[in-house]
Amino acid sequence: MASKDLPKRGSVKRASGGKAEGSNAGANAAGAKARPVAAVRPKSTGPKTVAGKSRSALNAVSHGLTSARVLPDEVQMVEAFTRELSDYYQPHSPLEVLQIQRIAFCRAKLARLIDIEWAGRHLARSEIERKPELVMARLDQYPLRLRNLARLFLAGESPLEPLGLDAARFEQINREIDAYPGMFSSPQDLGEKLPALVSHLTGAYAAGRKKAREKLSPGANFSRPSGGSEIESLLRSFSNSAESIANRLTADPEARGTFEELLKSVRTPEELTPSNASAAPPSAIQYDALIRQYLRPIAYLAEDTARVPVVIQSYEQTREWMLRSADLTLEDADRMMKYQSMLERRLSTAIGELIELQKHRRPQSTAAPKATS
Repeated sequence: MASKDLPKRGSVKRASGGKAEGSNAGANAAGAKARPVAAVRPKSTGPKTVAGKSRSALNAVSHGLTSARVLPDEVQMVEAFTRELSDYYQPHSPLEVLQIQRIAFCRAKLARLIDIEWAGRHLARSEIERKPELVMARLDQYPLRLRNLARLFLAGESPLEPLGLDAARFEQINREIDAYPGMFSSPQDLGEKLPALVSHLTGAYAAGRKKAREKLSPGANFSRPSGGSEIESLLRSFSNSAESIANRLTADPEARGTFEELLKSVRTPEELTPSNASAAPPSAIQYDALIRQYLRPIAYLAEDTARVPVVIQSYEQTREWMLRSADLTLEDADRMMKYQSMLERRLSTAIGELIELQKHRRPQSTAAPKATS
């Protein structure tokens, strides 16, 4: 059979008026489903008035992701923004209401993001004010002992308390030591060449050491050595106390301990008594070397104490700059920047869609006036 004799596809007529039974069954089922929907449709078109549309715009605020059970402060912002936008744009359709809700949500999230950023910077500034060691760590141009010494002065604690003097008196003693380059050949030279130091040793320092010894051993009778041995003993004690303070200040701030521990670490005079009091007196050269050995730790600590005001000035300047530049960590700042960019894109999209919807609004039909007879 030739191909031209074959019937064309679709040319065969269907039985029963040209429609299949399955097609009739499908149409009947579709009609059965359409009738209930058509019956309900007039009741589900949403609010008609502007006031009703404004109220419905707050449904997502009460029941959606912005529920008051999640973030009450954001809910208040969303409600305020939604009312403001609804009053201005007068939404006429559910889509316009939806875009207003999206705009209000993004605005609230952006406002919340600004609050979070401000709080993070406030916490960073508070940590700088609460922890001076963070600022001191930036002052690496100064040695560690000098930074620790400045920290004690900033905290109102005088590391010179074991020595029984203040910074001004200590500076006077140090100038006195520097001003005498000659040799100390006898205890009389100490009184003549270093009167401020000897006056302090035999006065305030001796009284403070006596009080400390009596506190350690109540009721004990401590006899004071006479003549040159008394000054040498006090100078030895004073020198070792200064050296103990300097060594303590060289330690790491975390391992250095409290100021009370610093005071306890200073050795008391009874630990510093000469091991052999009956030994032959040293020569003039030996005596000068011994006195110079005692004066060296005193001079070192006095020089550091004199430099403390410079360190404190640098500390205040650095602290001010750190407070000004206090910010979030790089990780937090990057995360918040991404979140802000995402919210701004959503906000821009929602505003654009709302404007387009209002451009293509359907004209509202007005009821025809009734004819009067």
